Amino acid sequence: MNSKQHVRLLHIQLLCISRLSQRALDYAIKGYQLGNADFCGQVRAVDHKFREHHRQIQYLCHELTADGVTIPSNFRFALAALRVDCALQRTYAAATRIAQDTLLLIERSAMARCAPLDRFGRLVNSLMRLCTVALFEKEECYAEMVLQSHGLLRRCELIFDHSSRDVGQRSVHSYVLAITQSLSVIAKQAHEMAAAIHCWLNYQETVPTIDASGFDLLNFPSQSGDCRNAMYQSLPDAG
Repeated sequence: MNSKQHVRLLHIQLLCISRLSQRALDYAIKGYQLGNADFCGQVRAVDHKFREHHRQIQYLCHELTADGVTIPSNFRFALAALRVDCALQRTYAAATRIAQDTLLLIERSAMARCAPLDRFGRLVNSLMRLCTVALFEKEECYAEMVLQSHGLLRRCELIFDHSSRDVGQRSVHSYVLAITQSLSVIAKQAHEMAAAIHCWLNYQETVPTIDASGFDLLNFPSQSGDCRNAMYQSLPDAG
């Protein structure tokens, strides 16, 4: 298989895992907004497929960067793909937490509509969809729209000043705050994805980077591990 085929397959794998992540987020948000346990239960229904696409992305990125004569544009795409993949792993994990917190609220019969949180969920969801469209259409303007939402990202930082996940007996308010924090995580990942896509499409010179957790993007995990050992109908089938 030549590098051109690797690039094509990598793009398809990214679209597939993006669609699965978007699906999980859609269900998690609907689960909370409607107080529906069935929606929450669907969030992790694609765990196996998600992990398989992740393994394929890791393998293809390794193939594109292992060659000593790697084409610069392919290297940039592989590096962007790793960043997008990591962001989607974290997005999927955060969507799972939203579903879990919603189920606990439902069990307590404590569901209550929170209009600001509903709006926040829709906004975060729209940012992720813009990233998916940018990746699918290879249009940097969509990524730029996400990157321009600086005010939202700063507000997300403030949300984490009120951590509630270590509280023993959690109140309804603490669950709502926990869901808000998970949405904030996803908003940050949308920015990370948009930045990676923007760099790739702009053909900017990119060097290996280390994320905030110290994970070297070029240290590929094993085939059995995840990224940190841790909408459209037009997209290719995620199966």
